[in-house]
Amino acid sequence: MQDKIIASEREDIVLHAKGIEKVKIRQCFESIPFQLARENKKFKYADVEKKGTARKFGDSIQWLVDSNLALRCTNVSVPALPLRYNEKENEFKLYLHDTGLLFSHYGTETKLAFMRNVLKGGAKGGIYENAIAEMLVKKGYSLHYYKPKEDSGLEFLIEKDGEVRPIEVKVGNNATKSLNGFIDSYHPSISYKIADGNVGMTDGKLTLPYFLAMLL
Repeated sequence: MQDKIIASEREDIVLHAKGIEKVKIRQCFESIPFQLARENKKFKYADVEKKGTARKFGDSIQWLVDSNLALRCTNVSVPALPLRYNEKENEFKLYLHDTGLLFSHYGTETKLAFMRNVLKGGAKGGIYENAIAEMLVKKGYSLHYYKPKEDSGLEFLIEKDGEVRPIEVKVGNNATKSLNGFIDSYHPSISYKIADGNVGMTDGKLTLPYFLAMLL
């Protein structure tokens, strides 16, 4: 059934996109699961096509976002309100609108490995991030992230109760170095660690199991 839905989405691209855009949109659509499977999930035009650029594929990505086939999460230069006016336009991640369909792109064996908790590599983190992104969008949040340098970053920032609140998504339940650094620098009233663990609160850092992200 999931494969049929994906086939239907591909047919929608052919039916509703115009001219050469059909091919470019399809290329971007097929690239999303591939790019989410990497450790660095920033979307790269050159991974869609060698020497690909924003000029060539920017409109195609916007088509996917406007059609709700993809969710765009944009990096910000400063984690301050309003986030949309601090966006780095060409630094973003793309998620699929449905995490179940993402599994279908990866195939049955990846799904089984994930369910058995033996999946290795970047794809596991991409799956968790996709699920959290989907929950946040369905709660009405816009998607932003914060990566000020290569060796640190937070998967999501949300605007809630008059402030910017950070979210770090962990594969497992290990330390939150990036989140701790953000707390020390910006002092949010509360921050969130989404992990494979139980509910808990320590020094303003609320830990939640993955499924409870839907209640943020």
